[in-house]
Formats: sequence, C-alpha cells, structure tokens
Amino acid sequence: MAATINQAFDERPPVSMLLVFEYYDGLKTGAGLDVETFKSQFRSLAKVDKYAVVGAPSAAATLINVMDNVIPVDARTFDASDQQAA
Repeated sequence: MAATINQAFDERPPVSMLLVFEYYDGLKTGAGLDVETFKSQFRSLAKVDKYAVVGAPSAAATLINVMDNVIPVDARTFDASDQQAA
C-alpha cells in the first residue's frame, strides 16, 4: 500500500485520502517498519490535503482527532454509517 501511495504522491498534486476500516483484524507485525511506509508517512505531511477515516477503532479515531490539531492535514474520522459524508 505504501508503494501505491508514494506513486500517487509522485504523480499528483496534494491528494485527499479515504481509509475505510471494513474488515480490520489488527495490525500486521512489522508492517510499520518498512522503508516505503516511513517514506509515505513523512511525505504525507506535504502531499495530503484531506484525510478521512471511516469506522476506525476507537483508539485510532482518538489519535487521528488529536493529530488533526497538530499536523497540516485536514484529518477527520467518521462512523461506519457515515461513509458517504466522508
């Protein structure tokens, strides 16, 4: 997924992202330690305009809502039933 995101960052102006947690069963061990993942996370601060997350687990939703006040990205969370609004 990080490689796809980095490609979008290379080819487009700032992007808006929609992440839907529909079938989430937890983190994959080591997934966050990949070089492409680090690269996409760092680049997202300048390359993402809006970030919407639908149906995030409560801990993730809390973190996203806190980070919205800190990072230069418009980050918002939505309940699973509000996907159209996202």
